[in-house]
Amino acid sequence: MSALADRDRAIRLRAGAPAAGDYSSRGRLLMELRRWREAIEAWKAVSALDHTGWFESYPALMQAECHLLLGEIEAAEAICEEIPDDYTFPGFRGLLAGSKFEILDDIATIRRGRHPRP
Repeated sequence: MSALADRDRAIRLRAGAPAAGDYSSRGRLLMELRRWREAIEAWKAVSALDHTGWFESYPALMQAECHLLLGEIEAAEAICEEIPDDYTFPGFRGLLAGSKFEILDDIATIRRGRHPRP
């Protein structure tokens, strides 16, 4: 059984009460598989199921990352605009990082065809 099939099985087993963590794991795996559209849907599910706010703005940032990788800069910017002004993401694995404003600045740099800050 593949890793993705394992995640899907875990989600099916919790059909009555799906967990945000299951979809988070699925979203990360889909990103590793470069299946950006499916990953966006998984991250949307995380946001919808995260009733405690444990994931904060992380699912939104992952959606923005997927949109960037699809070349959908406007969609990435729109998602990041919704992130609280005081949110900061430490970043890892080369993902967007920093404050909301630093991330938006990085996206603007990408829009101009340049590489964002290291």
